[in-house]
Amino acid sequence: MSKKYFFLLFFGLIIFLPLAIYSYFLTPPSVQEARIDTDIQYQGATEGQYSDYVILSAQLTEKESSNPLSDKTVKFILGTQEVSATTNSQGIAQVDIKLSQNSGNYNLLTIFEGDDFYYGSSDTDQFHIKKEDTSVTYTGPLSGKEDSTITLSATLSEADDEIGNLSGKSIRFKLGSLETSATTDSSGKASKNLKLNIAPGTYTLKTEFLGDGYYLPSDTSSSFTVEKKHGGGSGGGGGGGCFIATAAYGSPLEQDVVILRKFRDEYLEKTPAGKEMVELYYKYSPPIAKEISQHSLLKKSTRIILKPVIQIIEEKFFK
Repeated sequence: MSKKYFFLLFFGLIIFLPLAIYSYFLTPPSVQEARIDTDIQYQGATEGQYSDYVILSAQLTEKESSNPLSDKTVKFILGTQEVSATTNSQGIAQVDIKLSQNSGNYNLLTIFEGDDFYYGSSDTDQFHIKKEDTSVTYTGPLSGKEDSTITLSATLSEADDEIGNLSGKSIRFKLGSLETSATTDSSGKASKNLKLNIAPGTYTLKTEFLGDGYYLPSDTSSSFTVEKKHGGGSGGGGGGGCFIATAAYGSPLEQDVVILRKFRDEYLEKTPAGKEMVELYYKYSPPIAKEISQHSLLKKSTRIILKPVIQIIEEKFFK
């Protein structure tokens, strides 16, 4: 070999060999050797109610050694919802998700997509979304005059603090032979006008939500009095009008309530002052009666207060 070629080879090795070594150590493991297999296992919740938060969790490890992998992105796909989390030092990725889909069974996909060092892996599990519990509360009047128009109203709410979409739900009101429906707004409130074209008397007003794909049904019942068009109540035999006494005694057929109703019909409504007194009573007593009907102590106290009044009425007017 001539000296010329020898020196060219020598200087070539001096220049290019360090570059080759340097390049090798900068090459990622994905090029130097095969990536490492991984395993991901879902460990979180497998069911929850609509609008509630649940915890999705999974652990990512090397497949052969089971060593946890930290700082890796794990993706959770539940129906149309998708969230991601980063693994901690134990290889665990955890995230909260608010369930926004209707009830049913879904595939929950847990995915690590891989990187330059590790192959991706996935896990598939079943997840069940249940309907949320509801409560419907009647908030409208509990009385009205025959043939008048009143506004029925109600509020639909959830059983817990996590609220979903309460708008657009149908609330049905049933009063005797009358029935009407209203649709809730974004706060769950619904109202509808109703003409009281039924006979005077005491009726059960049923307010109900029939449920849908997101919510369970619920209902509530209230006592509602249709008053005579002229004067106060529904007459001596009708059982209506004496709101406070009926609430205190629990029934319009109780003897003390019958006496008060008879006094109203046979004496108070026959004088101008008495009629005015009755009108004021019908205007202001329904909310008081509603409060009394919901507390046993108030019922008992009201009966104690009414008893001497009833005795005086009975002695003075009906003996």
